[in-house]
Amino acid sequence: MVVNRWAKVLLAAGAALTAVAVAELFVRVRGLAPAFKAMVLDNQASVYKRSTNPILGFELKANYRNPDADLNESYPSTNAHGQRDIERTIENPKGAVRILLLGDSVVEGHGIRELDQTISRQLEMLDPDGKSEVLNFGVSGYCTLAEVELLRTKGISFQPDIVIL
Repeated sequence: MVVNRWAKVLLAAGAALTAVAVAELFVRVRGLAPAFKAMVLDNQASVYKRSTNPILGFELKANYRNPDADLNESYPSTNAHGQRDIERTIENPKGAVRILLLGDSVVEGHGIRELDQTISRQLEMLDPDGKSEVLNFGVSGYCTLAEVELLRTKGISFQPDIVIL
């Protein structure tokens, strides 16, 4: 009886592992997974640099410029605060509603050349009165813990009215 129970457990575990392996093989063969994006931190041309904060691990370089950006390891520019966004001041000069957008490569705008095509700028342009600012705090490869740490260490100083993760 005990042997029968263990046989069922082993059979279920084996079936689950086989299903995962078949699904992984299917995704790889069909090319359904996105391309791997390595974080190059030691290359001068890379937009990324090592962070002194161990939770972040890496971050975007401030005032970065690369007219020949490949949109993978590099972008055309970052602002003075090391974000892929237009220039922003810490204080809100317009008294606008400040929305801070946290995320990873999707928010950062991986593969997008023009800043106005990023999610944050598209959202900001939806306000016809220009009374809102949507700050791009996206960094490729960040997990939720790193995003919250970025908010704590850098984002809060911008005094956002709304934070979207």
